[in-house]
Amino acid sequence: MVTISAEKRCKARQRCLDMEDEMRQDRLLLQLGDDDDEMTTWGRENMREISWIWTSAGTAGTEEELKDVLLIEWSKAWAQSRRWTEEVCLLEEEWRRLPVSYAYREKLWVDCVVVVPVTKIPAAEAEGMIAYATKQAQMYCDLAE
Repeated sequence: MVTISAEKRCKARQRCLDMEDEMRQDRLLLQLGDDDDEMTTWGRENMREISWIWTSAGTAGTEEELKDVLLIEWSKAWAQSRRWTEEVCLLEEEWRRLPVSYAYREKLWVDCVVVVPVTKIPAAEAEGMIAYATKQAQMYCDLAE
């Protein structure tokens, strides 16, 4: 059982590497240089450095000044943590609302199917309007799932 899973993972990894090579050959994937690393690509929010002014004030100052510096840095880190927590809450709410929004759009398109004036326009045109509205409703239904 374990060897089958390991073989599947190895094959899947090899397929990914092959696709990556093909994309590089087709110039769809940029070549990374020596100075490119994950931290510069994804940002350095988790690797912030304390400003030089705070470190120099702490070395020449008193114990009380050092405590003030640490309190300021802690406050900034705490505020940043709160901002990220708020951002996570907002994203969770957006993800919760997404299927609801898609279901609402689906209902709008279903309502469009009902109000097509079948008796007042040519049959082919009415059929096209119904088909398009049904297709759109199905698309939003699929997205909502």
